[in-house]
Amino acid sequence: REYGLQAPASITVDGKPFSLQEGKIFLFFYDPTCPHCEAAARKMAKLNWKDTTIVSIPTDTPQFAASFLHDTGLKAGTSNDLALLTKTFKFANGPYGVALVRGRQKATVDVGEFEKDGEPAATLHGLGFVE
Repeated sequence: REYGLQAPASITVDGKPFSLQEGKIFLFFYDPTCPHCEAAARKMAKLNWKDTTIVSIPTDTPQFAASFLHDTGLKAGTSNDLALLTKTFKFANGPYGVALVRGRQKATVDVGEFEKDGEPAATLHGLGFVE
C-alpha cells in the first residue's frame, strides 16, 4: 500500500517539465535571504545524495535562487511552482524539506530539524536518500 501525501504529478524545474512520480526526490523550500536556509543548504551540499534528485523552491525573492545555490554549493534544480506545491505541502517557514519516493511524501524536515546536530543527514540516511 502507498502511504503519505501525494505530490502533484509534475512541476517545472529549470524551465522544463519534471515528474515528481519517479524515484527519490527531495523538495527544499527556502528563502534565499535567510541565514537559517543558507546554513541548511551548506549542510546538505556536503552529503552524498546517491540517486536522489534535489529540487529547490524559493519561497521569496526567486531572483536570488541561482546565486544562493552557487554560494552554498547545493546541487539542485530550481522550481518556481511554490503555489502549486504549497497546496499539498503546508509549512510555516523555511528551511523545509519534503522527501518523496515515487510521488509520495515519506518524511519532512522542518526548520528545527535542520538546526539539530547530525540533521538532516540522519533522517535522510534512514530513508536511503544519502549515504
